[in-house]
Amino acid sequence: MKRMLFAAILFALPLSVSAVGFAKQSIFLSTSAPVEGQTVTIYASVSNPATTTFNGTLVIKDGASEIGSVPVSLKAGGADTASVSWKPTAGSHTIVADLQDANGKSIEEDKEAFIIAAAPSATAASSANPFGVSNAQIGDVQPSTPIQESIQSVSPAIAEYSSPVLEVIDSGRTFVAEKLNTALNWSKSQVATSSKAAASIGATEEEKGSLMQTAWRILATVALYVVTILLYIVTNVGVFYPILAIGFLYTLWRLWRKYRRGY
Repeated sequence: MKRMLFAAILFALPLSVSAVGFAKQSIFLSTSAPVEGQTVTIYASVSNPATTTFNGTLVIKDGASEIGSVPVSLKAGGADTASVSWKPTAGSHTIVADLQDANGKSIEEDKEAFIIAAAPSATAASSANPFGVSNAQIGDVQPSTPIQESIQSVSPAIAEYSSPVLEVIDSGRTFVAEKLNTALNWSKSQVATSSKAAASIGATEEEKGSLMQTAWRILATVALYVVTILLYIVTNVGVFYPILAIGFLYTLWRLWRKYRRGY
């Protein structure tokens, strides 16, 4: 009887170890329409129906090339979804999720094929840009990519709707930054011109100390500082979006108060 019980335990042991694995359709992307050059997130769902805790590593590969790896720790009966970032090229890609134990031994693999669309041409990109700003100009403004990745890590469903909105806002920021750069250059030239005229040796006392010249120099200097601050706010993603969020919440609060007063 003892021998039979011991044999049953030995037979069940490898089953409990190999029980860790992937769920059906466990590999998916953060977007249903990935495009070349865009950063997407690869998700892989892992479950552990065994009676022991599993500690290992999940390696995500594009074919034979490793994209990234994340540690996996699952309690008995637990499940989790691991993720890595990926910037794919156009074409067909076979994503492989390799679940390995603490010793680096492969426990189970799962594969999923994805088609990555080619990046739009310059003509298509400009037509999709509501502000008509070129890609080279967009590079001068910090993109909202970190915010989009954070939203994707929390809720991929929300990210599908928020990413296009953030891209349009980024395009608007670039448009505004272009105009502010023009204003900044103008302010610098006006400050330099008025200062040079005031310091000119050949200028008359009236030209140096006229009230109009002094007032214009002060206005140009104030404009220079104001435009510099606005340009800093618009181009820095860590400053612009918190201010935008505060302004949005303040607007909702004002509307709510106005609505309450109406009743």
